[in-house]
Amino acid sequence: MSLRRPTIALSQWKVAVDLEATQQLQELDSTPAYKCGCRACSLWKHKHVATIPPDLQVQVKRLQIRLNKPSELYSYGDSDQGEDIRAIFHLSGRIIEGPPLHQITEFGQQTNYITIQDVPFIACRIVPIKDSLLDSSYLPLSNIDNIMSIDIRAHFPN
Repeated sequence: MSLRRPTIALSQWKVAVDLEATQQLQELDSTPAYKCGCRACSLWKHKHVATIPPDLQVQVKRLQIRLNKPSELYSYGDSDQGEDIRAIFHLSGRIIEGPPLHQITEFGQQTNYITIQDVPFIACRIVPIKDSLLDSSYLPLSNIDNIMSIDIRAHFPN
C-alpha cells in the first residue's frame, strides 16, 4: 500500500506525493550523484545543513526527500565569494498548485525559480521531469509521468 499525502507544501507549491515511491527513487544507485566524491558533491555534503534554511529542510523532509542524497548535482559557478551549486531531487507525485514553470522577462522565456532566501542565495522550483531538460534515463520509465524534480540552486559562501 502506497503512503499518500494529498497536499504537502514546499515553498509556493502544494504537491500530492506518493511517499513510498519517492523513498524508492531516493534509493536508486543509478543516479549521477550516487556516491560521487567530486568537489561540488563534497561541498554539498558538508555544508548543505548549514546553508539550506531550516524551514525548507523540514518541508523537503516531509516529502521523503533526503537532502544528503541528490540525484544530480553540479557547480554552475564559483568566485572568490563562494560556489553556486545546483542539486536535483526526485519525487513521485503531482503538482496540485504552484507558480508557473516559466516566466517571461525582457530576455524572453526563463525558467521560473522561486527565491527562498537572498543571503546566501537559495532558490528552487518543482517541475514534472518530462517538462525539464534533465536526462531521465536512469529513472524507472514505468512511472515517468508521475516523477517530479525538485531543483535547488544554492550559493555556498567561502
